[in-house]
Amino acid sequence: TQSTWEKARSLKKLHQGIKLIPKTIMKKKMPRSMVFLGGDVYPVDVISHIPLMCEEFDVPYCYVPMKRDLGLAVGTSRSVAIVMVEYDDGIAKLYSKVEKFVRDLPMPSC
Repeated sequence: TQSTWEKARSLKKLHQGIKLIPKTIMKKKMPRSMVFLGGDVYPVDVISHIPLMCEEFDVPYCYVPMKRDLGLAVGTSRSVAIVMVEYDDGIAKLYSKVEKFVRDLPMPSC
């Protein structure tokens, strides 16, 4: 929800970038986090490895229809291909709701 994004942004718990997120997942720097991917990223090869990494490291992820929406959620006027939301006690209740929702989503099919 939008309030989750706003609170996470104010606590500096939103991270973005095609180079940063995979490194963070691999190094397990944020043990509890969620990843949101833009559904209209072109070429798709840029983010195609991210879902596999998320599954391997048990990081919940989902696709958002447009990367423009992710950019607005992060607070920038530019499009963002991938966003990671880090857990924080300040957003614990909202984070848990969103995490449960994301984990309950059906797996994407090809």
